Amino acid sequence: MSNWLGYYGPVIIGGQTFNVFFDLSSSDFWVPSIRCDSFACKGRRRFNESLSETFEYIGTPFIVDYDETTEVHGFLGKDQLSVGGIEHIDQKFGLTNEETGFFNYVEFDGMLGMGFGSISAENVTTPFSNMVNQKDINPYFGFHFRQLNDTNYVGTLTLGEIDSTKLSGSFSYNKVSKINDTYMYWMTMVDGVSINDNKLKYEQKIAVFDTVYPVIFMPPDDADAYHKLINGSKLIPSFLKGVYVVPCNTTDHVEFIFGKNSYSINPIFSHYTHDDCMSSVQYIDSGYNNTWVFGEAFLRDYYSVYNIDNFTIGLAPVSK
Repeated sequence: MSNWLGYYGPVIIGGQTFNVFFDLSSSDFWVPSIRCDSFACKGRRRFNESLSETFEYIGTPFIVDYDETTEVHGFLGKDQLSVGGIEHIDQKFGLTNEETGFFNYVEFDGMLGMGFGSISAENVTTPFSNMVNQKDINPYFGFHFRQLNDTNYVGTLTLGEIDSTKLSGSFSYNKVSKINDTYMYWMTMVDGVSINDNKLKYEQKIAVFDTVYPVIFMPPDDADAYHKLINGSKLIPSFLKGVYVVPCNTTDHVEFIFGKNSYSINPIFSHYTHDDCMSSVQYIDSGYNNTWVFGEAFLRDYYSVYNIDNFTIGLAPVSK
């Protein structure tokens, strides 16, 4: 599983291979149709219905809206799917005939959502749920991501298994939170942040785990309060409105607290200038003042396991 604007890897649908982005924050599976003539589809693999003997045309139209400038349009079909050697039949999926925004710049072909089916714009059973139902595999999947100093962008997705070779400790588990009594996203409550044993108590914050984002994003006020306790941190103006940096030789100790569980992270995400490094925490003004998004800056330090049966997120320290 390789990383470029997120982690992606190969799947086989109807005997045709596609690289798809494994997305924790969405629940739709789609690949480009041979009929797609958008700029985003040029130079990418496109599904040819005539090459699959098992393809069934459904035709129901769908639109998946990812942000203000990014969406895909298409229609539904059904075929046999294989992910990581696990095969199952009758997977409904999207075939796009129009793609915009973000998808003009990616090098993968399509998306495979790993979120809960309640947020599926296609309104179909997710691929992983189908695997669990048809193949009787364990109802959880796990992610392992590259480390800070790794030179290659490679991670691992395990389906129905845990790769114990990548662990250096035991799992602690956190209950998934609901929205309007429905499981929608892989998220849990945040109870605080400890920086050099100074605890910041935030009220009613939610941690949303997301494979799209590289860092931990907080609303501006929360990010400002966090960095006031990071020695030598500063906000540098940029085309992104501003980037928080910390000294590359920082020894500050940061822990995020979920319930009774504490998780330490490296306050450095990556190098920025000779003396300054990009902070693992950045700000985003999304309008959701109670939501923090936990991307690679957090997930790279932990093997994360997502259980669709008991609705938990398991986190264990990774081996370095």
